[in-house]
Amino acid sequence: MPILIEDLWRFKRKIFIETGFSIGSGVKRALGAGFQTIYSTEIVKEKYELGLNKFRGMPVNLFLGDSKVTFAKVMKLIKEPATIWLDSHNPRTTSLIEELETLIKHPIKKHIILIDDIRKVKKGDWEGVTLDRIKKMIKQINPKYRIFFIDGHISQKPFVFKDDILVAKL
Repeated sequence: MPILIEDLWRFKRKIFIETGFSIGSGVKRALGAGFQTIYSTEIVKEKYELGLNKFRGMPVNLFLGDSKVTFAKVMKLIKEPATIWLDSHNPRTTSLIEELETLIKHPIKKHIILIDDIRKVKKGDWEGVTLDRIKKMIKQINPKYRIFFIDGHISQKPFVFKDDILVAKL
């Protein structure tokens, strides 16, 4: 998760939702930023089980499965605007379009949406996923969304991905 805790503070709500738990760095940063409740999805069973142990007793709710399905399950639980981090992908595919479709159908239209790895979209790494398509889908959620970009960071190295995170915010 190449977002800094300082950036998460700027987009803080009570609830943080992410797709793509991986090793839990997003959950760790969300806890550090002070989110009260955290939901995360993970497709790899071993990573999911490690996450259950790592964050036991904390306000973290993990869901096992493909985010094309589990993200919709999480969103059914959400009754107020949340901060949503969409980062579910592997090198060749992403669930981003299905996740945005879930948000289009969701009754709350005021979430803060953060989408990671925009550089992959710009390079055409994921078939059918373009920046134009993403922006159009976000405007379907709420035409008043302001869309802008912030830098992504790799914490292990002092490396910055310029404008790598799309932010949709009212």
